[in-house]
Amino acid sequence: MKEIQTKILILILVVIGLTIFLYKHFNLGLPLTPDKKFEIWNVEAKISVKVEPGPTKIRFSIPKDPYGYAIIDENFVSGGYGQSIEDDGVNRNVIWAIRKNEGSDVLYYRVQLLKDPDLHLKRIEPKVDYIDTPEYSEIEKTAIESILTEVRQSSADVITFTRELIKRLSNTNNENVNILMKDIQNDKEYVLKLKYILAGAHIPARLIYLLELKDGARNADFVPYLEINDGNEWIPINPKTGSRGIKDNMLIWKVGDDPIVKMTGGEVSEISFSIIKSFKEIIALTQEKTEMTKSPFIEYSLLSLPINTQNIYRILIMLPLGALIVVFMRNLIGIQTSGTFMPILIALSFRETHLFMGIVLFVLIVALGLFFRFSLEKLKLLLIPRLGAVLTIVVMLMLFVSVISHKLNIVSGLSIALFPMVIITMTIERSSIVWEERGAGEAIKQVVGSLIVATLGYLLMQNKILEHLIFVFPELLLVILAIMIWMGRYTGYRLLELWRFRYLLINR
Repeated sequence: MKEIQTKILILILVVIGLTIFLYKHFNLGLPLTPDKKFEIWNVEAKISVKVEPGPTKIRFSIPKDPYGYAIIDENFVSGGYGQSIEDDGVNRNVIWAIRKNEGSDVLYYRVQLLKDPDLHLKRIEPKVDYIDTPEYSEIEKTAIESILTEVRQSSADVITFTRELIKRLSNTNNENVNILMKDIQNDKEYVLKLKYILAGAHIPARLIYLLELKDGARNADFVPYLEINDGNEWIPINPKTGSRGIKDNMLIWKVGDDPIVKMTGGEVSEISFSIIKSFKEIIALTQEKTEMTKSPFIEYSLLSLPINTQNIYRILIMLPLGALIVVFMRNLIGIQTSGTFMPILIALSFRETHLFMGIVLFVLIVALGLFFRFSLEKLKLLLIPRLGAVLTIVVMLMLFVSVISHKLNIVSGLSIALFPMVIITMTIERSSIVWEERGAGEAIKQVVGSLIVATLGYLLMQNKILEHLIFVFPELLLVILAIMIWMGRYTGYRLLELWRFRYLLINR
């Protein structure tokens, strides 16, 4: 393949890998670190109803794209009721229906919410039509026009207008205010009155129901709140203070004046909310999101596999990273190893034995294996029988080390069984041949080189951040592939060769 074709291939691999990686991080919200935990709120709504004989229908409002939260799971418990969900673009409602029923029933709605301040910062809804002035009574008209005139002089836009109006309505010494507020019994009626007055200034406004998310709450209740429209978006306004926005622990449950629950064929006897907070790690959270999202990057990711299969791939997917270390150390640094990818398999064994004990056990087995291998040399065996004999000796040595470790209560020594026996056998055979042909120094150099590469591979593959990145973003393997292709085209001096010929370079 020509040099330009290789460069184009490398560029394509890098662009594809990084594009998918960045999309999954910024658009799907997959984090770059494994230790990030998310705040999860579990809300359970309990609706107790008394049903009359005949058909029954219950309409219950449920959250839709609330500010700062994402719905990651929800389920319904409704007994024998039929169930459907309606979405009118502003609200979502679950409809429970049954043809024949009588007595008392309890229905449940459970929702799991992920807290994320960057979610749903604007309510994207159809543009609001012009608001006509309501038909006020004569006394209301006089009071409202007087207050609105004062408010206009002290405001510049719909937000400051609303804020000034709320400030004026808090003045109980004002006669016009007393006229408008005399029949207000609760917070909901007060918000509806604000909406009523704002309509006189042609400002679209509406009531929203907020649920305060408080850990351990057993009988949480709704908080009526105000939203106004500035021509572009709906803006929440505190009806008591006039401040913009809502608190982090407030969840928008429903928009509009209608009640949370409507029922025909009976009556709602009680509705209560229980709330509990928990924390989830990203992997567990993403596994749940695979069932809620339509993105193929999540649905067909490793996170959609069964847990036991995921655990296998958590190890296997790190092998290319270890192979990258081998390529780098051999082609660019110039370190010699016993076999090409033997150090990576040894590095995988170090994951269980831990680094220091793994090196000790590896050196012990190879040293003893070499001793017995040289002893077999006197028998003048053929290659295959000799390899079989060395393999048998390696297994016996592992058994011996495991038994002794157990008796000495050295737990790490029991992990020697995880060493790749065939690879160690070939390492012993290759080292013995190098020993005979090129001397003990060269054989030891290769074994030491293998341990150095295995150690670096272990440190890299053991890194939790890298393991998380490769597992959650396997498209990064394309970038690793591109790097290996680039290094595969390198034909210059290796680092150790520069050191070896340093005197020649200096004399030049």
